[in-house]
Amino acid sequence: MRMVSLLTAFLMAPVAQAQNTLSVEEREAFGAEVAGCWNLGGLAEGAKTPVVTVAFSLSRDGVPVADSLRLIGTGKDTAEAVKSAYQAARRAILRCGAKGYKLPLEKYEIWRNTELTFNPERMSLR
Repeated sequence: MRMVSLLTAFLMAPVAQAQNTLSVEEREAFGAEVAGCWNLGGLAEGAKTPVVTVAFSLSRDGVPVADSLRLIGTGKDTAEAVKSAYQAARRAILRCGAKGYKLPLEKYEIWRNTELTFNPERMSLR
C-alpha cells in the first residue's frame, strides 16, 4: 500500500487575504497531489529525516513557476542532508505540477504564493 500523506502542507495567504483560506479538503487534496511525486527512495540515509519548507509561486493554471522555488526553512540537519531533501521536495513539486495542480481558480489570490513543509516523520496511511 502506498504512503499518501507524506507532507504537511501549509498554504499561506497574503496578509490582506487572511480571512479567505482553502478548505481542509482542498489543502489535503493538494498535499496528496504533491505527495504522490515525493520520492525519498534515492536519498542518502541522513537525508531521510530533514524537515524542509519550500516556498513557490503558481501560475493561474496551477503550474509551479520553476524559478520561484526556494528553501525557506529547515531543521538542524547537515547542509548535505538538507540539500538532498530540498531537491527531492523540489522535484516533487515540479513533477506533479507539470500539468497544473487542481486548485480552485476563484481562490487564486490565496494559493498563488504557497509554502509546503515536507516532513518524512509524519508519514501515515490514509
